[in-house]
Amino acid sequence: MPLAAITRLGNTRSLRINTMVVDIIERCHPSMGTEKEKPSITMSPDVLKATDSLRDFLFERVYNIRSAQGESEKARETVRALYRYFKEHADKLPEEYKFYSDELERRVVDYIAGMTDQYAIRMAAELFPTTPTEDPPPPPAPVEEKKKAKNPPKAIPLPLFGEDEAPPP
Repeated sequence: MPLAAITRLGNTRSLRINTMVVDIIERCHPSMGTEKEKPSITMSPDVLKATDSLRDFLFERVYNIRSAQGESEKARETVRALYRYFKEHADKLPEEYKFYSDELERRVVDYIAGMTDQYAIRMAAELFPTTPTEDPPPPPAPVEEKKKAKNPPKAIPLPLFGEDEAPPP
């Protein structure tokens, strides 16, 4: 995570949320009693900057589903290859799966479903010395293009009251 965000907002999720909420309350409360400014919900510039930095990081590294697309396709192909292999080589299933069901497909599916990710990857590497993909995945989009398309909107101050409303006394 961005060091500036951790330093300003906190090193745990609850500290970061607390910092942002307290900052909003502190920025909002003074504007409630003045006639000079319209009341608004906003963050201080340094908390807003840290929050935007954290948001950019999260969208780029966590929320961006496309960033995991290549890995997901690789995982799917590994499972498919294992399925095809064990359907064609039922004798290679562990003994306990040989009598588990009358249907070979059910035994194969149950065996693969019980595998951990690491075990499935290791098994596929042993069974298929080369990657068991039929078509290589498309190359990833350039980083700059992805970043432009994935940037979330920046936080903006929101008015507490409409144009025709007055703040409570």
